[in-house]
Amino acid sequence: IRGHYSNIKGLDDVAGGIHLSKEYMCRKFRKDTGMTVTEYINFVRVEKACELLATTDLTVAEISELCGYESHAYFSSIFKKLTGKTPVDFRAAARKSNGRE
Repeated sequence: IRGHYSNIKGLDDVAGGIHLSKEYMCRKFRKDTGMTVTEYINFVRVEKACELLATTDLTVAEISELCGYESHAYFSSIFKKLTGKTPVDFRAAARKSNGRE
């Protein structure tokens, strides 16, 4: 997942990549990690988005696409759910703490 997060379109992509049924993969992943595959994919994507927001001048829309989200609104919603901030607010805080205001 970490190596292909930007290309994953659905759980079938992940399951097919590791030659397991989607149902078995989801059940096993949840049992082993305590989170769903989708939750983990979003975690990895938002983690990368945080890095890009803090270190690049790419737009939020560009970062959203680079991280594998087709909808910028969905990206912003997931980002805020996981970080407590909008992507714009996160970037501003990161730049302030890095002295890049």
